[in-house]
Amino acid sequence: YFNSAFQLDMSGEIPVYHKSMLVTGVEKMPHKELLGFLEKLVVNLGGTMRGNGYQEFRETFASPQDGTRVAPVICWESVFGEYVSDYVSEAGANFLFIITNDGWWKDTPGHRQHNSFASLRAIENRRSVARSANTGISSLIDQRGVELARIGWWERSGLRGTLNKNDHLTFYVKHGDFLGRIAVLLTVILLLYSIVFRYIKK
Repeated sequence: YFNSAFQLDMSGEIPVYHKSMLVTGVEKMPHKELLGFLEKLVVNLGGTMRGNGYQEFRETFASPQDGTRVAPVICWESVFGEYVSDYVSEAGANFLFIITNDGWWKDTPGHRQHNSFASLRAIENRRSVARSANTGISSLIDQRGVELARIGWWERSGLRGTLNKNDHLTFYVKHGDFLGRIAVLLTVILLLYSIVFRYIKK
C-alpha cells in the first residue's frame, strides 16, 4: 500500500509521489519481530503492522506551462522542518502543497496545531503554502506565514486565492536547524559545567 499524491494536467502524464515519512504505529511498525504482540491493537486503531510502501527521495510536480515546481507534502511530513526544506533545496520547489487527513484528531487542538505547522514551513522556506485537509483545516498561507484564507473544521466549502512564487533560498533551507543544534550544544556544555563546578565546590 502507498499513501500517495498525484498531479493531473493537460499533458496526459500523471506523476506520482509516494509518502516518504511514515507514521510509526499507523503506517509502519519498527521491529515487528519484537512488537508483533501489538498487531491486534494497532489494526483496531486503523494502523498496520505490514508497513506501507514509500520512496526515499523528495520529488516535486512541475507545471507543463512554465516549469513551476510544487512540493507534494503528505500529512505527517509537514511536521518536520528540515525534511520539507529538502523539497526546496534538492527538488527546487517554488510552492508547498500539503494534503492531509486530520480526521484522526476529531475536534481537538491536534488538528489546529497541525495546521499551524504549515505557517512555520512557509516562514522557514519563504514558500507559499496551500493546505488541503479532508476534514479541515484547509488554508492558504503566504511566504511570511500569514494565513490568507481558511476552511474550518468539518466545513464544506472551497478556497480560491493567489499565492506568490519564490525561488530564493533562505538561511534555513541552506543550513537547516543550525541554530537549534548550537542551542542544544550550549545547553549540554552549561549543564556539564554546572555539574563539574558543584563537584569541585564540594
